[in-house]
Amino acid sequence: FKNEDIGFGIDGCGLPAINLNVTNFLNSIQFMQKSRSAESWNKVFQAYITHPEIIGGENRTDTNIIINSDQKLLAKSGAEGVLFVTDNNESFIFNCIDGSKRGVDLAASYFLYSNGWINKKPFEYLDNIYTSNRQNTRAVEIEVV
Repeated sequence: FKNEDIGFGIDGCGLPAINLNVTNFLNSIQFMQKSRSAESWNKVFQAYITHPEIIGGENRTDTNIIINSDQKLLAKSGAEGVLFVTDNNESFIFNCIDGSKRGVDLAASYFLYSNGWINKKPFEYLDNIYTSNRQNTRAVEIEVV
């Protein structure tokens, strides 16, 4: 792709963020994996596997995907309901058109579980928190006492 194919913006953390279409993004990952940049890419890939807890944090979908796989996976959630997952051979981008992180996390964890990439724990965790009504009609948090 060309430089003019790349959009730039500021993400929710105040950091610069690039905007690529899905095809260009996946092609750039494949290029890094097979080019002279492969050594650098593999260092990043290994860092995700070695330290999954600092990628997203406790009970974040990207972290849960990494720690609940028997294979080496890199997973990273992004803004507006985007999740990237790769085993350094195949890569997937999950994206919800309305930008819903919840929809992407639930669908991606189920897809990855169904295809043998991860165990069922990430899906079960999300299914539990997203299918339980935790608020009343006044939108006040409720708890079992």
